[in-house]
Formats: sequence, C-alpha cells, structure tokens
Amino acid sequence: KWDELERGLDAKAQHLPRWAIPAFIAAAILAAAFLYLWPSPIEFPMDDAYIHFVYAENLAEHGQLFFSFPDEKGVATSSFLWVVLLAAGHALGIPVQLLAKVLGVASLIAIAIGVYLLLRPIWTPLRAAATALLLSLSGNMLWFSLNGMETTLFLALGILTLLSYRAGRWGWFSFLAALLTLTRPEGLFLLAA
Repeated sequence: KWDELERGLDAKAQHLPRWAIPAFIAAAILAAAFLYLWPSPIEFPMDDAYIHFVYAENLAEHGQLFFSFPDEKGVATSSFLWVVLLAAGHALGIPVQLLAKVLGVASLIAIAIGVYLLLRPIWTPLRAAATALLLSLSGNMLWFSLNGMETTLFLALGILTLLSYRAGRWGWFSFLAALLTLTRPEGLFLLAA
C-alpha cells in the first residue's frame, strides 16, 4: 500500500508547477525557524557570532577590520564575506543580529532547495523533497541557521557551486566558488575535490 500511495503522490507532484515544491520547502523552513526562535528571538549561543558582529560594526562605522582598536595586528575573523555582508546591512541600519538570522534562514532555504534540485534527477519528487526537508528541519541545521555564524551560508554556496558545476555553467561556478572561499577558507578543499 505504501508503494501505491507513493506512486499516487509522485504522479500528482509531476503536475505541480515547478515552483510549488521549492515554495513548500521554503515555507516549512520559515515556519520551523519562527517556532525555533519563539522562546528567545535575540540570543546567540556562540561567542564567534559576537566576534563577527563587532568586526562588521567596526567595518561599517570606521571602514576598517578590527576588533578592539584600529591599530591592532591581524584579523581574527575567519569569514570575510560574512563580515562584509553584516557590515553592509549595518551601514543600511539593519541590526547585525537580525541580519545574521535572516541570512542564515535564507541560506538554509537555499540549502534545502539545492538538495532537492541535486536529488531530483535521480529520485522521485516526493523522495527528493522529503530528503531536503528532513535535512533542513533537523535541529542542528535550524540552530546553524540561527546562531549568527556563516555555517549555512557556506553550505548554501557549496551546494550552489555543485549545481552550477553539474549544469556546466562555468561563469556561475567560478563566481560561487570565489564566494565560497571568501566565506570559509575550507572552500578551497571543495574546489580541489
């Protein structure tokens, strides 16, 4: 009976508009993120998020990457792109804590839809969508997307890089690979792979 039900659902999924399953995935992630944030929408559990926030605010306000004072030696942020994105939002008047959560959830949506698109050619729409939802709605992934860190941005760029590689879109591949490496130095390992 399960096989019959699955075939019936997959047949119906074939007739949905192309945007319907990704829209459903995005709506499910947004709902889960709001539920996850409900008890305490402002807290960030990791001290590294605070480090990124301070760097971003200093970059936006002083035009320099520093934590405590402008003449300090070295940079202690490992995610240049994340800090630049937060600084741009701060310069526009968006609180870095809010922007970090928005970017994290948007990245999680990109991850889930990317996983769906990666699996869609080899699995049925139902199985690909279920896998994307199970991955993205896990507690760890929700926490990663809401903790103020660049983790989900890095994963989203990695999946988008893989999708562009599979599609043979080399301009997009190069652009996304560069952003991936600016997000985390480990992006170089994915490029090497």
